[in-house]
Amino acid sequence: MDARSPLFTIVTVVLNDVKKVEGTIRSVLLQKFSDYEYIVVDGGSTDGTLDVIGRYRDRIDRLIAEPDRGIYDAMNKGIREAKGKWINFMNSGDTFADENVLRKLADAAVSERWDILYGDVIIPGKNGERQLRRANPEPCNIHRMFCCHQSTFVRTSLMKAGGFDINHPLSADFKFFKQCFVSGCRFRYVGGPVAIFDKSGISNVHRVRGLRDNVQVIKELDQGVLRVKHLVKLYYTIGYLGLVNLFRSRPSQPDLASREKVEH
Repeated sequence: MDARSPLFTIVTVVLNDVKKVEGTIRSVLLQKFSDYEYIVVDGGSTDGTLDVIGRYRDRIDRLIAEPDRGIYDAMNKGIREAKGKWINFMNSGDTFADENVLRKLADAAVSERWDILYGDVIIPGKNGERQLRRANPEPCNIHRMFCCHQSTFVRTSLMKAGGFDINHPLSADFKFFKQCFVSGCRFRYVGGPVAIFDKSGISNVHRVRGLRDNVQVIKELDQGVLRVKHLVKLYYTIGYLGLVNLFRSRPSQPDLASREKVEH
């Protein structure tokens, strides 16, 4: 890599994910567009993750391996180290949709017209099928993210100006992009899949907790009717998921035939 700033910085944050981190690393290093730097931030893994990272150390520009205060604290460390004009977080378990993602984004990235570029994601199914989840083609202020953060590229200068609020352990990205929209940042929807989304990520596994964190973000940032509208939607969803989880946790009742077999 030459002395000038690269066009892209890709950051991977990981903690004890030995089974998936290699796939993420390889999806970055296999990009056919070479004008990028790669930063890996490990939060102190003890399961062999660092051994996997070590196999690619000569192709990783910077490795930070130390305890952190959560995923967004680790992501902020990547932001502070970033030298590229644009930054993307492709955290462990997630991968780029194909080898040409950076090449496809390069034309939009060299323009000075935009602050944030975003696209779609692919969601893997249980049986190996893949579903395309489209982002909102028009940026908007709603009760949740209108795109996945894995599919976003943000001007690094914009991220360095604020970073992620670690007081929101599951929704700091939601807060960041909501603030960007409210403050008039210029978004461009590039269309097409950017990333393959790992559904086992913390915000997906702890969905209700994440929605409650969204509630706190909305209370901080939204006002008036918009705030009420967003809170109603979130409280409804939280209540619905609570009922679903309660139903799933109830022990199944044996049918009549089963009871008869037990009784006899």
